[in-house]
Amino acid sequence: MPIVLIIMSVLIGHLVFKYVRRRRFLVHLRKARIMPTELKRRLDAGDDLVIVDLRTALDIEPAPYRIPQARWIAPEALRSPHQLISRDSEIVFYCAEPREATSAQIASLLMSRGFKNVHPLSGGLEGWRQAGFVVRVP
Repeated sequence: MPIVLIIMSVLIGHLVFKYVRRRRFLVHLRKARIMPTELKRRLDAGDDLVIVDLRTALDIEPAPYRIPQARWIAPEALRSPHQLISRDSEIVFYCAEPREATSAQIASLLMSRGFKNVHPLSGGLEGWRQAGFVVRVP
């Protein structure tokens, strides 16, 4: 019976630890978000940013435009991000989802691989458009 209590205690402790760590990470990621107005201001100022369009080919087909200076990289290609983006770069990700699901997931992945300056774009591509900013056709 005591061994069952020990195992249960360890399991509960592990779950609590994972939950707290995930919550801290999500709070950090929320703080890392960049608003479309801030991104526009930084682009206009000439800041050195890497803007990555994470939309899939199916997302791009009905909306074949992107934020100026953005480059399209499929999310799967970022499994080995060091080959595509310098670790020292400041990176802004956007996707098709207004809640930045893919952007947040990829930002999380890159942060776990040592990238420090990653920002999901708040509202994604639609947030940029709703702010009235220019989009370009590739």
